[in-house]
Amino acid sequence: MKTLADSNKDTRRAVKDPVCGMEVVPGKTKLVAIYQGHSYWFCSRGCRETFETHPQKYLGNKDYRHKGWWRRLF
Repeated sequence: MKTLADSNKDTRRAVKDPVCGMEVVPGKTKLVAIYQGHSYWFCSRGCRETFETHPQKYLGNKDYRHKGWWRRLF
């Protein structure tokens, strides 16, 4: 029998690992880093460690946490 907590984990959408671009479902992995108040999820320890070393390198101008981020690309 699934609990409410389990069903919430199942319905989360996948997010992209900022280092390699692989899709990761938050809650199904404990590989997370918090940078400037935002959570970033990773597919492996290596990607998380790489991000933690130079987070700005992987975030750059790609700020897809806010609506309309794609407009900044044009």
